[in-house]
Amino acid sequence: MNPTTPPGIDVTTFSDYNTPTLHVPADAKTSYTKADNWKNFTNVVAIGSEAKVSTEDYAALEALLIQAQALYNGAVEGTEPGNYRPGAKAALKAAIEEVESIISPTMLAEDAADCTELLNNAMQSFRNKQVKNDIQTNNTLSFAGSLKAATGSEFRLPIEMNNADAITGVQFDLYLPEGLTLSEDEYGDYNIELSNRTTTRRHSVASRVMADGALRVVVSSTQNATFDGNSGTLLTLVLFPKSTLESGDYDVELKNIILTDPQATRYAAPDMKSVITVSNYTMGDVNNDGHIDVADLAGVVRFILENADASLVFNAADMDGNGVVEINDYAALVNVILSQSSPSSSSMRRASSMLSDVISLSISSEGELTVSLPVNDMRYTGMQFDLRLPEGIELADEGAETADNRHGAWMQRRADGTYRIVCASMTNDMFGEGEVLRLQVRQNAATGEDAEAVCENVVLSDVDAVRHEAASAAIDLKSGDATGIMSATTSGEAASVYDLQGRRVSQPGQGLYIVNGKKVIIK
Repeated sequence: MNPTTPPGIDVTTFSDYNTPTLHVPADAKTSYTKADNWKNFTNVVAIGSEAKVSTEDYAALEALLIQAQALYNGAVEGTEPGNYRPGAKAALKAAIEEVESIISPTMLAEDAADCTELLNNAMQSFRNKQVKNDIQTNNTLSFAGSLKAATGSEFRLPIEMNNADAITGVQFDLYLPEGLTLSEDEYGDYNIELSNRTTTRRHSVASRVMADGALRVVVSSTQNATFDGNSGTLLTLVLFPKSTLESGDYDVELKNIILTDPQATRYAAPDMKSVITVSNYTMGDVNNDGHIDVADLAGVVRFILENADASLVFNAADMDGNGVVEINDYAALVNVILSQSSPSSSSMRRASSMLSDVISLSISSEGELTVSLPVNDMRYTGMQFDLRLPEGIELADEGAETADNRHGAWMQRRADGTYRIVCASMTNDMFGEGEVLRLQVRQNAATGEDAEAVCENVVLSDVDAVRHEAASAAIDLKSGDATGIMSATTSGEAASVYDLQGRRVSQPGQGLYIVNGKKVIIK
């Protein structure tokens, strides 16, 4: 930067403030290190004070440039063994010309280092594009199915292998568009999952980003084991389209595909190209409200029944990306909802509307916890919540049972000990007023005197796939020994009174009612 007064910039003007060096006028260095956003640069030097290239490093760079030029001059492009793939020479020539435009005995040391790295990477990439004396057979890799992704959400890219020969190892280079990256696990390794074609787990995966930006993936076996079968998914890569990636179609390519058999025969497969369609939606967020929950299940049902309106996102409902919304997409979304982490309490409080007294809990002396819907004037069709039970009490293996045969129920115990419970209908039938779910609770250890069961993070869906957040519901469990739950009372100061249909009653008359979890006769 030559101006002595730092020009105004946004924080997003530069994508990286740590790697590059910012060169500024000597008398303006302090101004840049204090100016908004310019001060984010961690490497700032005054123009004229930079280190110059040493005599030894300059001589080494000159020798490397001569070597690159000789490699370029002696190379022939073509398809015969020993030739280089078409286009390979142009890429090497571009690197040579870039270095020639910069190289000088008075160049900066950092520029010389950059030129050295550029030439080394360009020559290595060029050598990788030499045509080998390969045996061409019907051993190929391909992309599996339709490729659809949503910005900001992980996307699974299956790669299939069709092989006529027994194959023990595979390598390939994956080329992705800018803005589409590989997802990493907690150890910083790329998420690459082997399929059940190597069920004995005798293969391992290694990967590395190459000089030209491609991800090289190598699948090998130290035991020279072969893959099972002759077709199907070999591995799956987990990708992440950045939220800044615009909607559209993007090329994705597999190149330099090499396979080998137990005799170390080298098979070269043709390059493969496909298109990833990226959209600005989140997979599973069918109603596009920023949440993935039971309301989105209602949206999937509407696509299956072919009565969805324009407010619902088809691609978000098409969980497997095959162009059709079917029952397997419903099941896939159920699994996503069950495995999601719980929202923070602060995010729940920020909801635009928080419904209260929507669901209630009661429990029988036999340990059956009942979830009821006292009133359904919003046409609720689905429900989900996180059930938190006190220590020593858990849900029985039989899990959750619906009060009618029009709804299904799913439950999954989570790492924090809570249960995620989902209840929904494949035909978007509405709940009746009263009992919705029955949960079998059992006591496997002694509990404290004040043990409480809580339904939290409650979300309901209506027939239009609109989500409604509801207040938590709780009940106090009074336990005896480890044989079972003896009685229960609802939490709160005021008594909760319900009729036998589960409807809350404010002024009960004569009859049989449930008061604080107990049956009471009012005469």
